[in-house]
Amino acid sequence: MNQFIDHLRKISLVVLCGYLSVFGLLAANNQKKDATLSVNVKNKTLVQVLDEIEKKSGYLFFYYDGFVDSNRKIQLKADNQTIVQLLDKLFENTENTYLIDGRQVFVRKRSKAASSQQKNPGDRYGAG
Repeated sequence: MNQFIDHLRKISLVVLCGYLSVFGLLAANNQKKDATLSVNVKNKTLVQVLDEIEKKSGYLFFYYDGFVDSNRKIQLKADNQTIVQLLDKLFENTENTYLIDGRQVFVRKRSKAASSQQKNPGDRYGAG
């Protein structure tokens, strides 16, 4: 009987640690969206700018070369901006928008309906 109770305690402890880990990761992910970063680039390509944002923010960017002008030269100065504010500025007046899903950012072509409403480019957050 004592062995059964000890085994049950160990299982309960493992399950509790699992739950705490999952909730900790979720909380860290939500804090990441609110974290601020600064970017100051002049005459760099979109690819170089996205690489810099990846290094500073921990987000991973995904895009299809056919949908973005990866060689577009960018000048961007953003101080203490959230990832949303920074990406809004980066893709302002372009044919692109983005979707954030957890720690992944999917750069996509702006829909024609959203192009006419540049202030509201569409859903920015996925399931994460």
